[in-house]
Amino acid sequence: MASSDQPVEIYTQRTTSVISPWRFLLVGLLLTAVAAAEEPADCGRHPGTEAAMQRLREVMAQGRFIAYQPTQIRVVDGRASRADDAGIRADLAVLRPRFDGLVTYGAGNGADRVADIAAELGFRALILGIWSIDDRDEVELALAAAARHPDLVVGISLGNERVLAGETDFASLAARIERLRTRAPGL
Repeated sequence: MASSDQPVEIYTQRTTSVISPWRFLLVGLLLTAVAAAEEPADCGRHPGTEAAMQRLREVMAQGRFIAYQPTQIRVVDGRASRADDAGIRADLAVLRPRFDGLVTYGAGNGADRVADIAAELGFRALILGIWSIDDRDEVELALAAAARHPDLVVGISLGNERVLAGETDFASLAARIERLRTRAPGL
């Protein structure tokens, strides 16, 4: 094999965690729909959500967002490692010159600290992810991060992986979303 035919290694570390291509597709569709919508869809509006939706439309139209999960979080043999502040800060310092908004995948395993560090680094907006709406600890961490940074956190994004894995259905997910809305009515 000639030297020009040699593969180039791009990453210095390998990980066994896999981010679902469906998540990228769904986040992309969500961002496109919110940014392109002139009038909000009538999908079960709740009292008090119009201001939150307007705020979300504004930051999506003006912001430069990137989907982000701390690079320290790795899943090996079904166990996730934890991210620490130094690792999150290093990741976000690289992203900040080009992006001012973040969409995270989850709030567990140290990822709840993204909001605190993003605020310190001057990010304008954050949509907090909750990987599993059934994980009470993760839900509490996400809500606490949103409460600490109400000017930064513009929304909460819920994962659909449990539906795609056949562990629940969209009706059950919708019921969980309703319960979450009562706890975070401004998001």
